[in-house]
Order: sequence, then C-alpha cells, then structure tokens
Amino acid sequence: MATAPPEQSPVLVLVRPYHASIRDRVVALVEALGIASEPQLLIPRGTPDQDVLAQLAQFNAPPAAMVVPFHVHADTQGGRVDGLVLLQKLRRAHPSWVNVVTLMPVSQASRPGFMMASQALDTATWPHFFVVHEEELDDVAKLVQRLKL
Repeated sequence: MATAPPEQSPVLVLVRPYHASIRDRVVALVEALGIASEPQLLIPRGTPDQDVLAQLAQFNAPPAAMVVPFHVHADTQGGRVDGLVLLQKLRRAHPSWVNVVTLMPVSQASRPGFMMASQALDTATWPHFFVVHEEELDDVAKLVQRLKL
C-alpha cells in the first residue's frame, strides 16, 4: 500500500502561541532575524504534546524556525503542557532538528515558573535555542543584536 508523500516543511512553526500581542511581536522578531515568516504552521493553544509531535512528524524536513512559548496551560484533554517539556520530547523524537532556530517567548506572568523549570535544561545541547522575555520584544533591534543568528 502506497503512503502519501511527506508534506513540504513550513518555514516557521508557531506552537501553542501566546495571545496576538506577544505572537505578532515574535513574528516581527523572526522577520527581523531574516527568517521568512511564510508559510507558517500555527498549532493552537491546548494541543496535546502527542498531537503536536504527530503534526510535525508529517514534514519531510525540519522547519527553519520554531516559536515554542513556555506558556504552562491545560491541553484539550486536561493535561498540563508547557514549551520546555514539549521541546525535550521533540529533541528525542527528531534529533536531527537540533539546529532548528527555536525561540521560546516567556511572558512576564510565566517568568518565575520558567526560571524554576529551566534549571534542569541543558542548553549546551541546543545551539540555536533562545529564550525571549516578553519585555525584550519592545526593542527588536537590540534583541536581534543579542541573538546574532
């Protein structure tokens, strides 16, 4: 039985994004970094991790960039989800994606939880993983200089 060919990979994947005011500023940052913002795949808030991974598995190559907010919230099945746990699962499922530019926006409200949760994160194994705090999005030019992709 023949299977359908994998779909063309999106340039930018937005996973469970924050509300529009943060999301739009992050997309502006991605554009300022020189990473095209089209086509986009937007995976809605509340999508369980296994469904996110299944959607990403259908592509024939990794995206150029991903935006995966920390954003702890409940998924549609009542489970707890957050961006750090998802990225750890993604790295295990797709080790070849290690060089995908991955931005993790962290809202002001989520910052204390992120600081605690990120202590166990080995960022040395993720060379293109960048945390972006919400207040940094007010000065995209300065942020581009900090990230220097």
